[in-house]
Amino acid sequence: MSTPITVVCVDDHPLIRQAIRYQIETAEGLLFLAEGSVGDEVIELVRQHRPDVLLLDIEMPQSQTADSERFQLIPSIRKMRQFFQETSIIIVSQHLSQALLEVGITRGVNGYLLKSDALTLSLPRAIRTVHQGGFYFSKGISERLFARDTVMKDGLITRRQKQILLAIVEQPNLTYAEHAEQLGISEGTLKNRLSELFKRVGVKNITACLIEAIRTGLISLPD
Repeated sequence: MSTPITVVCVDDHPLIRQAIRYQIETAEGLLFLAEGSVGDEVIELVRQHRPDVLLLDIEMPQSQTADSERFQLIPSIRKMRQFFQETSIIIVSQHLSQALLEVGITRGVNGYLLKSDALTLSLPRAIRTVHQGGFYFSKGISERLFARDTVMKDGLITRRQKQILLAIVEQPNLTYAEHAEQLGISEGTLKNRLSELFKRVGVKNITACLIEAIRTGLISLPD
């Protein structure tokens, strides 16, 4: 029997947490570990449980106090990526924040779901996708994120760099070593070419690079 994908959820709405918990507990191969309701609980819950995936609301109080400020998303993501790199992050929100979406992606967010976009239908798939190393955005997010309103200049990336990106999109669950073997190059060469690519595209990680490449039409999502 395969090891289940473990999940922690932090959202200030009890009914949302209940719905999320139900979806996870009734989905095959997923395990709900814990839940929280304010920003101050995020890092501590992840530290205690080390989940594979963190579901994170962005519109909640920072603490339990009556005059609490709103949740500080970016500092939390920064700490997550510094100390808990093994945990994938999916934002789950009622609204789309373009600024937070773009900043979150560059900081290492793996997915963004709108609660209005059939959340209960897409949640298990989103969790499995990001756990395998991919990224997942619900319909309302994708329509904004992948709108082809910007076209990168021809020649921005080489044919080989495009081939590497397409290989990662098509098989996001493979490791860099496995991708390198399939492409007939060393893992070191693969990482060097990705580093050069990140500089050209203006990003800092593979998720942000893939999203920017798709958004601007450099590569297309597989069917």
